Amino acid sequence: PVTYTATVRPGVSGTPTGSVVFTDGGTTIGTVAVNGAGQAMLTLANQVVGSHPIVATYGGDANFKGSVSPTLTQVVNRASSATALASSVNPSTTGQNVTFTATVVPQFTGSATGKVTFRNGSKSLGAVVLSGNVASLSTSALPAGSLNITASYPGNANFSASSGSLTQTID
Repeated sequence: PVTYTATVRPGVSGTPTGSVVFTDGGTTIGTVAVNGAGQAMLTLANQVVGSHPIVATYGGDANFKGSVSPTLTQVVNRASSATALASSVNPSTTGQNVTFTATVVPQFTGSATGKVTFRNGSKSLGAVVLSGNVASLSTSALPAGSLNITASYPGNANFSASSGSLTQTID
């Protein structure tokens, strides 16, 4: 969440009343009453990634004229994510079905969307669409040995890329 605070300072004594309209690129994002300290505070969560030109406009009251703030450029970056990888059975035997489950955890609220790619070393095992921040892949075609299994999430418009790994032992 981000809190925008507009402070209305009169040129003479007194306390301004009324409200402040906050805009993002000309679109109203909130109207907030001025408090006894001459401030209006707007808290927003889940702003989209990008640059936001925020302006606060005080409408004035019976004693004070309105005013407009300079533009504040708020930059919203993608939040991070973390990917955890788990195996349904480890160690396993050659030919045994193993399910790998990747859970993508966004830094803040929201859903990770897109696909997770599962690999055995550099060999792709497949890509699976996330559902509820989880993607699972089952296979019984793993070779014997100590395998480096990875799950890679490429990120989306709101969350950055992440990956997880584990060592799968196939006897």
